[in-house]
Amino acid sequence: MSSDFFGQTRTGSLLHGEHQSTLAALVELETFTSRRTPPELDETGRAFLLRLYHLIEADVTDHFTFEETNLFPRLSAVGASFMVEMLEAEHEDIRALAQDLRAMIGTFLDDAPVSADHWAQFRTTARDLIDMETFHIQKEEMGLLAALPQVLNEADDAAVAAAHPKHTAG
Repeated sequence: MSSDFFGQTRTGSLLHGEHQSTLAALVELETFTSRRTPPELDETGRAFLLRLYHLIEADVTDHFTFEETNLFPRLSAVGASFMVEMLEAEHEDIRALAQDLRAMIGTFLDDAPVSADHWAQFRTTARDLIDMETFHIQKEEMGLLAALPQVLNEADDAAVAAAHPKHTAG
């Protein structure tokens, strides 16, 4: 089977990198939402929200779809359907929260200043997403990425890695 340093596949390395980027953004989001009162959306705050808006899209659309299309069928085929079903259910839950958060970000960017009620709702949704996404990434790091060397031979790993959105983007 295909693997590089520490036994990780090329595909796993790509996913691990995305996980690390997502975790860093979640830490920023946690810091951003730590204040009880709505922030003034200055240039820095607006830039962060815009970056977060696009990161959420990349994570819940590109990253999740990549896993569901290229990896989950392989894992199910070797008997890991329980893991796949759990991760797919989490993807759906995270997608719902992410869509809500993206809609709120869009409103903030279009409609400053942020009201106290909208800020409270945003903070609650953000914290739910942070918790859910962090736990999900931990599961993928320990389960999904660890299983990839068992289900991807070198040729499959190369093909799947080449199909990754980072490789196919314009």
